[in-house]
Amino acid sequence: KAERDVAAKFLARNGADQVIYPEADMAKRLAIRLTANHIFDCIDFGNGYSMYEIDLRNDWVGKTLKDLNFANKYHLNVIGVKTDGVTQMLPGADRKFAKDEHVLVIGTYEDVQKAIKG
Repeated sequence: KAERDVAAKFLARNGADQVIYPEADMAKRLAIRLTANHIFDCIDFGNGYSMYEIDLRNDWVGKTLKDLNFANKYHLNVIGVKTDGVTQMLPGADRKFAKDEHVLVIGTYEDVQKAIKG
């Protein structure tokens, strides 16, 4: 755990395999949640990729991942669907989206923004 780059360099030099910045990571997650409409949570994986919990667009309701050609059209991979706080992981391509569901996707922030805006 490090608060600044100086501490990270010290930890790396002394054998740490990975250095985390908990305050910075939480600040980034909170900033995205507070400033981005329709994004409820995110977890950074590095290299520009994160997992996002996003709202369904109205035009996605009643359609399947296959109908939407989701991965090709939006450059995002759906890893789960959240309904009433319960998450179904790895939904099939034929599962229809229902109103008031959230989708868990992996991709870049830019691709998430494009998908949300349509």
